[in-house]
Amino acid sequence: MNRLSKYLIITFSITWSCWLTEAALTNFWALDLVQYPRVLFVIGGFGPTIAAALCGEGPFSLRGAAEFLFGHRRRSLWAFGLLALLEILVFALSSDGWAPVLRQQAVPEILTAFFIWLQATLLFGGNEEPGWRGRMQPELEKRFSTPVASLIVGVVWVTWHLPLWLIRGDSHQRTSFMAFAGLGMLLSLWLGALKKRTGSVLFCMMLHGMTNTLLGTLVIRLNPALLIGLAMLTAVSLWLTRLPKEQKSLKTGQSE
Repeated sequence: MNRLSKYLIITFSITWSCWLTEAALTNFWALDLVQYPRVLFVIGGFGPTIAAALCGEGPFSLRGAAEFLFGHRRRSLWAFGLLALLEILVFALSSDGWAPVLRQQAVPEILTAFFIWLQATLLFGGNEEPGWRGRMQPELEKRFSTPVASLIVGVVWVTWHLPLWLIRGDSHQRTSFMAFAGLGMLLSLWLGALKKRTGSVLFCMMLHGMTNTLLGTLVIRLNPALLIGLAMLTAVSLWLTRLPKEQKSLKTGQSE
């Protein structure tokens, strides 16, 4: 069994067993998600991360894990900053402002959004990146270009989320699966380009967390500004994959 097949089998086995069990609990045993801490949801979300750890080259080591997560190409932070800034501008300019739930908080909205971003980066989205962009994409890039590899990852990634539409009361059900799939494919292109340009799993985690935070804290409207912005982000991402490759090797903890 090759590394890619092993990664996919482990990822889907962990995630779908957890999420489908939660779907059964909510639909047949009337589990209340408001009172339930959603342990199965969190464990399932770490399926790609666990698979990434089990499908690495050689035995596991703390040094190897640190290099895998924190390594990046020198002078590459600007690529993350560019995509992050564009995302913030696109979603902010296409929104009606903060979501009502944030306006009701006693603390400033931006501070609440910052803590939501930390959670999204470490637990609810960004934690998947060691698997999707850290393990799966490099394997596919041995046979395909970065954009094609990113789209393949996107198809698998979107499919991986399917059980969430079976869990009664899950927040994903507020969005149509087709809209989720479309945005997921675009995000896969953006994250794939970021990983290719910077070599950084951590940057992908941070951008993934930022995307989830913006979608969850802003009241975003489907309008021409949003469509133009999404197209611009995609064009910039494709441009990043065509820039001359960085000659410097990956460095751990390298200052920018």
